[in-house]
Amino acid sequence: MLRSLGSCLLIVSLSSSLIAQNAPLMGFSQESSQRQRALEARFDSYLCAENLRDWMKRLSARPHHLGSPYDKANAEFIAGQFRSWGYQTARYARESAGKRLSAAEQLRLDEILYKTERAMTGQGLPRRDWFRHQIYAPGFYTGYGVKTLPGIREALEQRDWREAAEQIGHCANAKCCCGRDR
Repeated sequence: MLRSLGSCLLIVSLSSSLIAQNAPLMGFSQESSQRQRALEARFDSYLCAENLRDWMKRLSARPHHLGSPYDKANAEFIAGQFRSWGYQTARYARESAGKRLSAAEQLRLDEILYKTERAMTGQGLPRRDWFRHQIYAPGFYTGYGVKTLPGIREALEQRDWREAAEQIGHCANAKCCCGRDR
């Protein structure tokens, strides 16, 4: 009896994982889900733990606040990695062609950014419902030090997996204007 129950559970879990692999990603059409999965698989094929360790050491070796020379060096390193894998960064493509964003493109980018920011302002954060911004907020445990994705990050730091999953859900379900064909 126990053995057959175990077999049934194994079959159900395997079949549900196969169904999940073929089901469209949330917010994507079937066709764009397939393209996205292929893109992610290609990207994943370039990563290995040893490289990640080396890259993290390199990227965190010196202070790199926004606009600093080391911030620029980090951005160029990351863009170089993507180019070495066959991806083309928008900035590199434009600069190599001697182009800048047109006024219309800049307006569209600004719209994407402000709509994303608005979409990521929802219910209050855990333990401080007066902070509604899901992208950044003062840390609950750090005072005024800013935290990115504070609901998720603080739940992970506290090893509160239920709250982390809940906060990930809030962020993932935000109706962002990402400019993708979804």
